[in-house]
Amino acid sequence: MKNSIFSKKTLLLIFSFCSILVLNTVSAQPDTIFIVDKQARFPGGDREFARFWSKEFKIPYKYRIKPPLGEGKVHFLVAKSGEVKNIRISQSLRPEIDDAALAAARKMPKWEPAIRRGQAIEMEYEFSFFVLNETQETGFRASRAERDSFARKFGWGGSLWAGTMIFTNDFGAYFNPLRVVFGLEYSCVFRNWEASFGFDAFAFSKVKKPFEIDGIPVLKDYRFDPVHVYFSIGHWFDLKNRWKICPYFAPTINIFDVKYKLKPKGDSETLVSGSFSSGSLGFRLGKEISLRRREHFRKSIVRYETDHIGLRFCFNPQFLNSKNTTQLRGSAITLAFNYGGWVQRKMK
Repeated sequence: MKNSIFSKKTLLLIFSFCSILVLNTVSAQPDTIFIVDKQARFPGGDREFARFWSKEFKIPYKYRIKPPLGEGKVHFLVAKSGEVKNIRISQSLRPEIDDAALAAARKMPKWEPAIRRGQAIEMEYEFSFFVLNETQETGFRASRAERDSFARKFGWGGSLWAGTMIFTNDFGAYFNPLRVVFGLEYSCVFRNWEASFGFDAFAFSKVKKPFEIDGIPVLKDYRFDPVHVYFSIGHWFDLKNRWKICPYFAPTINIFDVKYKLKPKGDSETLVSGSFSSGSLGFRLGKEISLRRREHFRKSIVRYETDHIGLRFCFNPQFLNSKNTTQLRGSAITLAFNYGGWVQRKMK
């Protein structure tokens, strides 16, 4: 028995191709069962049959909202010519649904006939169906081949990452050189290109060594509260065993006027504020850990969801400015753990 699960615009239809009885009508014993070389087949296979059925099978509205329990069965004969004959309901679900199933079955085109010993023979088919509530959403495991064949090339995604940053030069001298960092990122994906917008925040650092900005003294134990906004673009390259690598560039200089704050310890008032900018080069190494096909029946949406984990490495120079004057210079190296995912809609 073969099982296939497909979606209708407002329904989930589950088709189960049941045990097949092949009749040799030329024989004097028409009820003899034979093993065939090739079974009768809907043009295009099970997937095309499901598309045809989901389009032609018109369920009454009241059963979409409150589906009946159980299943119905449709029985028919595929003649030597491929013509579909003797269509009947072998197991009733509801009279109105039975009528809809018969109407859909009568619209079926010619099938590819069954073959035995090089000759076309007649074959009987029976399949069952039942209906789930149209508001339900469900997901199934999918393959990369299915996603790559049927998903749109454009998608969107997001990721969370956390790790450590090592600061050098002025940033390593005046502040803590090793800090925890975390980030949130939103991305658009087209083919293997990815454009992302995100932000990261450093663990708030105390001033280790006094210095001045615009003549204002910044004393030891003052807090440094930076938030870094960035835009990145990169390209994913496939490696082995579902691993991928993405070199990327993240320009942020003069794009966003992101403020840093220097505050006296325990004080909510900002002592000094200015722009903090940088640009980074790096790469992400990730592996796809799961892939699902998710179907929302009420909205007629089918999408592929891919989860991935990996590592992020980047190098970026850092500039802390005040009144258009660069006050501090340095660089940072980031090594972080990344978890995220992509969503791609199915092509219609």
